[in-house]
Amino acid sequence: MDNDPRSPLFDPQLDTSHELSTSRLRAVPIEAIGWHQRLVVNPLVAILCSLAGVALIQHALRTRNVVLFCTAVGVLFLSLLLIQFHCRDCGATGWYLHAGDHACAAIVARWRQNLSARSGLRARTQLLIWTYVMVFSLLGYVVFTLSRM
Repeated sequence: MDNDPRSPLFDPQLDTSHELSTSRLRAVPIEAIGWHQRLVVNPLVAILCSLAGVALIQHALRTRNVVLFCTAVGVLFLSLLLIQFHCRDCGATGWYLHAGDHACAAIVARWRQNLSARSGLRARTQLLIWTYVMVFSLLGYVVFTLSRM
């Protein structure tokens, strides 16, 4: 098999040229890519799922249903996996657990040129802010309901 692109036997869809295979792009380090990403963290699905889990726990405690209680606790833990990210460059959406691995063409180009993203907040910082907002909202709700008793 001839891997020379100038050869009449070369098929660009099936064959790779020797020059391309030896000059492959080096891997983008995961630690360095974070400053070049433009991601938006979206915990809406996780919040809705955790609210459903809390409602199931309340219903399970009222009806004294152990199976429903265990299922609801599982739903609460699984809701953490439903936090999503959205890439502002390519429009990709995925689980937050894979946000650090996301490297579309625009991110790799910024990494090569050593330009940081202009969005300001990294995905981890956004998740931390969302966590603070949810914890303080829950704390405010508890204080409000206890003050009405």
